[in-house]
Amino acid sequence: PRMDETAAPEAAAAGANRRALVVDDHALFAEALARVLTTQGFACQVASLLDVEGEIHAFRPHLVLLDVNLGGVDGLELVPPAVRAGAKVVIVTGTRDDDRLAVAAALGASGWVDKSSALPELVDVATAVLAGRPLWDAARHADLVERGRRELARQADLRWRFDGLTSREWEVLERLDLGHSVPAIGAELHISVPTVRSHIRGILAKLDVPSQLAAVALYNERRRLG
Repeated sequence: PRMDETAAPEAAAAGANRRALVVDDHALFAEALARVLTTQGFACQVASLLDVEGEIHAFRPHLVLLDVNLGGVDGLELVPPAVRAGAKVVIVTGTRDDDRLAVAAALGASGWVDKSSALPELVDVATAVLAGRPLWDAARHADLVERGRRELARQADLRWRFDGLTSREWEVLERLDLGHSVPAIGAELHISVPTVRSHIRGILAKLDVPSQLAAVALYNERRRLG
């Protein structure tokens, strides 16, 4: 991560008040975006992804251009620390998951832009956000924030339900997800069939679902949350 050394000195000077941090796991895209931002008067740095929060606090960006899918890391987790550090956050993404984008708004992101957009368009968005121009009208923003808050509450409830499972119930549920039968689970875990069924009843009660199929579906949803 470094400043574009080919940038004009006057652009670098202007960038002192327009620091931008690009957080993306696609190095070529990140470097290309950083170069274009630098030529437009931004002081730009590409995050290494090893310690993005640390880089936010060290670089103190005015703007963070953030991908939400960072090679197994959920970029949404970086929105709150960036906002707390005083940065405006723009999500640069190819996702079409409206719930995730609404969560980004609820966490404080200023907007998002399609990753397939031309680089000059990304710069226009960055400039607009830093200038305080909203990317959504007030009604649209309020709707997104409310939707995102509902999704965050649902995720918190889901995590809370799974936190109640014992380690043995997790083992049983993992095997149900793999399609193993009750007798097979008993044999694998060296417990009786009635004990397996007792664990399954406990799982269904704690997850508040009516069937093993519903429990497995919820288990997979929980895994996607990380």
